[in-house]
Amino acid sequence: MTWAYVDAGVRLAPTGRGPLTGLRFAVKDVFDIEGRVTGAGCPAYAEGRGPAERTAPVILRLIAAGAELRGVTVTEELMFGVLGQSGTGEAPPNPKAPDRLPGGSSSGSASAVAAGLCDVALGTDTGGSVRVPASFCGIYGLRTGWGRVPATGVVPLAPRFDTVGWFAREAAVLEAVTAVLLPEPVPAQRDKDRLWLPAEVLEGLEPALARMIARAAEEAAEALGLALERRALGVARGDWGRAYKTLQGLATWAVHGPWLREMRPDLGPIARRRFEAAAAVDPAEGPGAEAVIRRLTAAVLPALDAGAVLVMPTTPGPAPRRDAVAAALEPVRAAILERTALAGLLGLAELSLPSLAHGGAPVGLSLVGHGWDERRLVAMAARLAPALGREKVTE
Repeated sequence: MTWAYVDAGVRLAPTGRGPLTGLRFAVKDVFDIEGRVTGAGCPAYAEGRGPAERTAPVILRLIAAGAELRGVTVTEELMFGVLGQSGTGEAPPNPKAPDRLPGGSSSGSASAVAAGLCDVALGTDTGGSVRVPASFCGIYGLRTGWGRVPATGVVPLAPRFDTVGWFAREAAVLEAVTAVLLPEPVPAQRDKDRLWLPAEVLEGLEPALARMIARAAEEAAEALGLALERRALGVARGDWGRAYKTLQGLATWAVHGPWLREMRPDLGPIARRRFEAAAAVDPAEGPGAEAVIRRLTAAVLPALDAGAVLVMPTTPGPAPRRDAVAAALEPVRAAILERTALAGLLGLAELSLPSLAHGGAPVGLSLVGHGWDERRLVAMAARLAPALGREKVTE
């Protein structure tokens, strides 16, 4: 399982005692550690960088609270992927489904947590890079709202959408880490609070999985003492994915395009195709994509303001098999991004819970709230842990 790491020997001792004392954590190879070259999964990128001058503040906060850093984990090349294909080497293992991919791009972080090599791991999430591997590996994965955890000392992909996130196997550990990194009160549950299962998130799923999701949403609402609302969001799911692809491509090329044009680095085939697609996005498509965001904002944010939390499948199914051919993976990737795009486009917080299994492999159930609702979502997950159990809903 050490191949979840690019450097398992990196250590930072705790600088204080606190709520995280005794916990071990790892970080994705996009977080700076003083004296180490941050590689972002790309040898050509690493060659052009010197050792980091200082450690990313989010790491310093964890070690100040008593946690010990133990290792740097694999990322897909330049963070550009959601399936966990490494691009420059073998994909990390999926401990819950060894014949399947782990999800990405924070693949090593999810793999290390799922395997018990660490208690917590940091990742980043632009279009699903924490949520998808959490779903595929059967663990908790929190994408924070945009800008909630400073990305200082973190390699960017598309800054407009980049967020810091983390993985844990246990709800109590997830709560402890979230309380350290987002130290604000957990809001009390209100009478008007409810869960909302949008019709669009069930469209296109295998019927058995759609039934499982609906049943899990009902069980979650009952366990939380909330009403479950079922109604359409009103914006076609395909529009979510197309808008995200356009805007993420433009943002990614703005950051990495100059370097790629000048240096012409030898990228792996997956990253090369992704960046070629980003370069081909026509800026004239941007206004149409922005219009989709305005429609989603009008459809979703008033409901969140009124107390709703969305409940939805994190991914449209379990992880693809490791031996799947590339052509078969592209439709899977597109279907995933259609669903993960919602939180990305609106800067929302999303927590994937390890609640479901389908075809013998994990599928996450997500709670989605305002971009400042992380503590609320995590508290809900802690209450749901004994009610739903681990992959208890199977068919």
